[in-house]
Amino acid sequence: MNYYLYLNEQQVGPYTEEQIRELVAAGTVAQTDLCWHEGLTEWQPLNTILGFVQVAAPPPQPQPIAVNIPQQGPTVVTVKHEVTANVKQGAVIGGWVCFVLGVGAMYLSMWSFVIYGPLFLVAFILSIIAMSQRRVIGGISLLLATLVIPSILGLFLFSFRTTKMIQDTAEQIKAKELKAKTVATATPLAANRNAAEATSAKAKAATPAPSPVV
Repeated sequence: MNYYLYLNEQQVGPYTEEQIRELVAAGTVAQTDLCWHEGLTEWQPLNTILGFVQVAAPPPQPQPIAVNIPQQGPTVVTVKHEVTANVKQGAVIGGWVCFVLGVGAMYLSMWSFVIYGPLFLVAFILSIIAMSQRRVIGGISLLLATLVIPSILGLFLFSFRTTKMIQDTAEQIKAKELKAKTVATATPLAANRNAAEATSAKAKAATPAPSPVV
């Protein structure tokens, strides 16, 4: 049978009868200390349970404490495991959030390096932390995305925007050339028209007026 002792306002045990007798013999436990085992409804002094000679009156009896110690361990371990899992998952989630924000900032402007540069750096660091916390798949995926995608996206955006800028510049040059040709073509026509008008005016001025009819 297992026995439990109530020492220093705490329940300790279980002990066998031999162990309790050894503790009493060594002076570690007094005969008046309270004891409980299955089948009792309340704590009782040792001398009334194991037949020791009663030395003094027992102290006030506390209420029995239900023995449910084995069930507390898994609960604490489960809660601790859940908290640890959430912390480990947080590194992966935080890294992907920083990565997405960095890609968005990079797409909006290649010159906003002061924004997307630190975001990619934080995502890289969090990927390493995730792998150290045994989130291997999530950490490796985030690490590869942080190292590969920004480079590819940067080259694509640079080539695309450079090509567009060249096309816009070429269109502007063509528009200026067309405008210059239009002006150059219109100038001789206007000069010829003015010359014709001047010649016509001179001809009219040189023509004598008709004589009056009598």
